[in-house]
Amino acid sequence: MAAGWCAWGAKPRWRAVGALAAGAVLPLALVVALNFAAAGRWIPLATSRGINLYIGNHEGATGTYDEPWSKQSAQFAARYTELEEASTRWASQRSGRALTPEQASDYWTAQAVDFVRRHPREAMGQSLRKTLLLFNAAEIPNHLDFEFIRERAPALWSMPIGFAIVLPLAAVRLGLGLARDRRRGVALLVLITAAAAASVLPFFVTERYRASCCRRCSCSPASASRRWRPSPTCAQATPARVAAVLMTALVLAGVSLIPLTEPVRSRDWWMLAQGYAARGDLRSAAASYEAAVREGSDDGELLNNLALTYRALGNRERAESALRHAVTANPGLAYAHKNPRHAAHRPRRVGRGAALVEPGRDARARRRQTLGAIGALLADRGQRAAAQRAFSRARASPRTIRGSRS
Repeated sequence: MAAGWCAWGAKPRWRAVGALAAGAVLPLALVVALNFAAAGRWIPLATSRGINLYIGNHEGATGTYDEPWSKQSAQFAARYTELEEASTRWASQRSGRALTPEQASDYWTAQAVDFVRRHPREAMGQSLRKTLLLFNAAEIPNHLDFEFIRERAPALWSMPIGFAIVLPLAAVRLGLGLARDRRRGVALLVLITAAAAASVLPFFVTERYRASCCRRCSCSPASASRRWRPSPTCAQATPARVAAVLMTALVLAGVSLIPLTEPVRSRDWWMLAQGYAARGDLRSAAASYEAAVREGSDDGELLNNLALTYRALGNRERAESALRHAVTANPGLAYAHKNPRHAAHRPRRVGRGAALVEPGRDARARRRQTLGAIGALLADRGQRAAAQRAFSRARASPRTIRGSRS
């Protein structure tokens, strides 16, 4: 936007605009060539456009990052953690045929557009919510929560000024900068900020997506600190303008403090535990997993990971207890059904885990892989008839389509 502004004001205008267009096309062409060299396909930028659009525009969307399959299939979400692969496979399952990443992106784009067309009011409400989130004091996490890390990192804890302070200061600076000699500069800054916001709103809001908006807002109060004496603009401002600017700043500060999201601390502890486990610090990993459970998470995958950590530490009793809890919390997660065979060596103990998930107890346990795991547990327990029934139901369950495992 800044380059376009400068090009439009240059003389001759057509030459400046042509130079800008050529400069914009060059890096795009390099990206397309790199994509072709890597994947053998002509991809303009990326194949995640469709799923990112759908995450922000579907029934029940919150305006933040939330994978649409996470609530429908815990096993699928646990197995496919990379967004592009997961979105391609999930789109293939829903469409009934194997899709390429480009076709999957087109599929999700069509789904998002169809939702907006059929539910215009809900889509408008979601856009309004995303606008408020964009200028909210909270840093919406895409991965680790900023406030969670800030509590543990002195370098972040020592910087207390957040967006709730920067936003009203930016409003004051821009409002007082609307004097005749500075209107073009203020208009340019507003244009850049609006363009950055407009590039985010069709999708969803996270702290890194709105970073450019934060930087534009921080430019205004930062420029005010360059002078110790009051600027001519402030001296020319009338009391009415000052009052209006201050009132606008207070309203923006109040809007930014509206509690629109609630931090999920269990997720932060979970990711911290994974980091400890990757480093080989299993005791710290177990402590972090336990903290995640204490935060109220009843996720089967989380409990399964805690059980595996207990097992690696040699604590089989606690591993079995965590696995039984995982089976109860999420019967559709196959990992929790498989791992009791490894957590304990005696068939008697395995039986206690298997008894919690007899075939038919929960509709979510009817997936092929889960039923196979139940059959294996029952076979280890010696209940051959029940194991045979589980295996028969597993064989009779619908197979996944070619090229898309679940």
